[in-house]
Amino acid sequence: MVSDRRALAGLVVVIGLLGATPSLAQTQMERDAARAAMDEGFARREAGDTRGSLKAFERADGIMHVPTTGLEVARGQAASGLLLEARETALRVGKIPVRPGESPLFERARRDAEALAMDLVARTPSLTIALAHAPKGDPVELTLDHAVAAPDAPRKVNPGKHIVRARARGVDRSLDVDLGERDARTVTIDMTPPESPHDTAPGRGKAAEGGLGANKVLLYGGGGLAATGVIVGSVTGIMALGAVSDARKSCVGNVCPRDAAEKDVDRARTLGTVSTIGFVAAGVGAAAVLASFLMPRSADGTARAGAAREHDGERGAVTVEPVLGLGVVGARGTF
Repeated sequence: MVSDRRALAGLVVVIGLLGATPSLAQTQMERDAARAAMDEGFARREAGDTRGSLKAFERADGIMHVPTTGLEVARGQAASGLLLEARETALRVGKIPVRPGESPLFERARRDAEALAMDLVARTPSLTIALAHAPKGDPVELTLDHAVAAPDAPRKVNPGKHIVRARARGVDRSLDVDLGERDARTVTIDMTPPESPHDTAPGRGKAAEGGLGANKVLLYGGGGLAATGVIVGSVTGIMALGAVSDARKSCVGNVCPRDAAEKDVDRARTLGTVSTIGFVAAGVGAAAVLASFLMPRSADGTARAGAAREHDGERGAVTVEPVLGLGVVGARGTF
C-alpha cells in the first residue's frame, strides 16, 4: 500500500508538470525535487512523522503550486492540529484557477479541498471570553495567546492549550484553557479589584491596617491580664492567710503583744491588698476578653475598635495595655 501511494504521488507530480505552465515548473531539476519531496511526505506520513511529512509536502507545493500538492499540505496541517491553517490552505487550493488541458486529478483535488474546508469548520474549537465585574470607565486589555481579543465574541482557535489574560487598572488576571476538537467553551474572568475602593482611598490605607486585629489585642491582652491577676491574687491571698496565722500565734486569748505581732499584721495587710489588686486585674482582663467578642466587625471580618480618630489623614492604631501596680489596677489605650 505504501508503494502504491508513492507511485500515485509521483504520477500526480508528473501529470501536474505536463499540464502546468512554464512559470510553475521551469526546470527538470525542480520537477525532480518536487517529486522527491512528495515521496518523502508520504513515507513520513506512513511512519507517523506528521510534522516531517508536512514539511516535505510544503517543499513540494512551494515548487509546484498545484491543487494536488496544496491538498496534501492542508491534510498535513490538519493532522498536526493546525486546523485554522489547514482550512485557509484548503480554501486557497479550491480557488486555484482551472488551466487549459490540466489533469482531471487537479479538479478532484479542488473538490477534496473544499470538502476538507467544510469539515474543518465543525472540527475547529471556539472560545468565548466573558468579563465579570469589569471596572466602569476603565478600559480592559484582553488578549488570547498574546494577541488582542474581544470579549463576548466566539473565536475559532486551534485545539490545545491557550492563555487568556485580562488587565485593567490594578487588576491582572490570567487563565489557562485546554480545548479539544469540536469544543465550544465560554470562560469567565473575574475583574473584581483585590481591594475595595473604601480600603484603597487616599489617606485610608493605614487606617485599615491600624484596625486589623483590634479584637485580638483585647482577646490576648485581656486573657493574659486575667490569668496573671488570678495567679497573683491567689498566691498573695494564701501568703496573707499565712501571715495572719503567724500573728495569731503571738497572741494569748484576745491580747496580742504589739511588738511581737506588729510585723506579721503589717505583712498580712500588704499581702491582702496585693491579692485584692490581683483579683481586680483578673476582672478587668475578663472584661477585655468579653469586649473582644462584642466589638463590631467590618465587611472583611476584622474588628473595628471605637470611633475613627482622624489626624493628618490617618486613623490611629488601636492599642490596649494593662496597668498594674500597688494600689492601682486597670487598662489604658487608644481606640
